Amino acid sequence: MSDQKLRGVQKENERLKEELTNAKNEQSSNQLMLHEQQVKLDSYMRDYERYFDDNKRLRELINQLRDEKESAVSEVSRLKLVFNSRINELNDEANVKIAHLENILLEAKERHRAYEEKAYTVMIHQEKITEKWKAEHYNTVTFFER
Repeated sequence: MSDQKLRGVQKENERLKEELTNAKNEQSSNQLMLHEQQVKLDSYMRDYERYFDDNKRLRELINQLRDEKESAVSEVSRLKLVFNSRINELNDEANVKIAHLENILLEAKERHRAYEEKAYTVMIHQEKITEKWKAEHYNTVTFFER
């Protein structure tokens, strides 16, 4: 029995050695997998930090662009008000000048009409004078012919 026990113990010893070898292989495999996972985790952390920094930079850029846009819009609004008021001023000035020129034109038309009336009156007087001269000439001619 002691031989049998010895064989059983040897088998048990071999089985335990085999288990130990398997455990060592499994442990090295787990260590290798753990190392690979650690490398991936480090890579992911670097990517996360890079994305975080990029996101922060882009947010700052968005805020800067928003501020620039708001200042540009306010400047455009201010210039719109300035130019609209200037256009209104110029329009008022032009309306005053146009009204003045229209008054001058009306006065000129009235003067022209008055001159035409005077010219017509002068023409009528000239015709009356001409008629008188014709009558006087006729009288003179008839006087000398008698």
